[in-house]
Amino acid sequence: MVKAIRGFDHDRGEFVPFATVTILGEIKKYFRDYCWGIRPPRRIQQMQADISSATERCLQSDSRQPDIETIAEEIDAGIDDVREAMAARSCFSPTSLDQPVRESGRPLGETIAGETSDYEFIDDWVTIEPLCRELDDDERLLLRLRFVEDKTQQEIAEIVGVSQMQISRRLAKLLARLRESAMAADAA
Repeated sequence: MVKAIRGFDHDRGEFVPFATVTILGEIKKYFRDYCWGIRPPRRIQQMQADISSATERCLQSDSRQPDIETIAEEIDAGIDDVREAMAARSCFSPTSLDQPVRESGRPLGETIAGETSDYEFIDDWVTIEPLCRELDDDERLLLRLRFVEDKTQQEIAEIVGVSQMQISRRLAKLLARLRESAMAADAA
């Protein structure tokens, strides 16, 4: 308000419209500069606001959540830019390292791998590689989707065409079998 009062020139118009624009600008500037845990580029921050507005308009007109292509068209932006801006939403309030993740309930911080030596990696690889060769194509696909592509069980279920519960059971059974085989190989 003080900035609006100091910057107001009565010869250029009324105070209320000028003050409104000035105050809104300062509020946006404050949120942009101080409320992000990890600050993305300004264009991404602005696109966030555009995406929110476009999503609201589409929800009101179509009564459904718009897809990325619709949002990109609505705000006249590239699909990759929209994806980047949507992914940056988590920068506003980043996930706590103490927050439980997925089905395991373990804190996120415990799931982040620490540094391992090349020797440990080679040792693990020598143990697991022959076991993976014995798996059928469906089992290798499950492992690749879950641990290489980091898909959730629900996403894997949609790709494979079965329920999430079936994926959960298959993965548990497969991992138990691999664990048992790896322990037997280490003991030998």
